[in-house]
Amino acid sequence: MIETTASERHDWQQQSHAVLGRLLDRAHDEGLPVIAWTITDAGAGPLIVGNCYAPDPIQRRHDFETWAEILQATAWPNGIQRDGVFRLHAHSNGFDGAVSVSVSAEFATDETS
Repeated sequence: MIETTASERHDWQQQSHAVLGRLLDRAHDEGLPVIAWTITDAGAGPLIVGNCYAPDPIQRRHDFETWAEILQATAWPNGIQRDGVFRLHAHSNGFDGAVSVSVSAEFATDETS
């Protein structure tokens, strides 16, 4: 098993920070939906995670689809349903260089019918 150094993990977070800055600039310039973002390294490389939390489920799905398209992310087919929650998830490896970006949205089962 290859160990990751703290220095490498800091570098990954700095790479993610730079990419997130560019994404936020683009969101501002193009009027893209505002979503929550988290920078992490996940122990396996730079990663940014976007979560769509709009109160209205139609808007939440729209936000997810918009960001998945912008990121050219591959969505999990049919999402995941577990314990009364339906989750959409899409992931883009190496977005804008070497940073992976995921976006997700969760729905109560009664919001999807």
